[in-house]
Amino acid sequence: MTFDLLVEELFKEAPEELLSIVQEVRHRTGLQSTKLLRQLRRRDRLGHKLQKNYDVITACLQAVSQKRRKNSRSILLALALKRPAGGTTGR
Repeated sequence: MTFDLLVEELFKEAPEELLSIVQEVRHRTGLQSTKLLRQLRRRDRLGHKLQKNYDVITACLQAVSQKRRKNSRSILLALALKRPAGGTTGR
C-alpha cells in the first residue's frame, strides 16, 4: 500500500476512530519515552558507579607505587576508601 492509499483509508474512517488512533499513538509514545528515560538514568547511575570504582583502583595503585613515600601509602589508601558515594572530595 502506498502512502496516498493509506491517507485515503484514514479519511474514510470516522472522526471518533481517528481520535482513538491518535490517542493510542500518543499513549504508546509516552510509554516508550518513559522506558527510555528509565534506561538512560540507569546507564548514568551505573556509569558513575563504575567511575568511582576506577578512582578507588587508581588511588590504590598510586598508594603502592614505588614513587610514593612509605608514610603516604596508608594515607592515600584510607582516603580512597573513605571517599563519599557521590565522588566529591568535599571541596
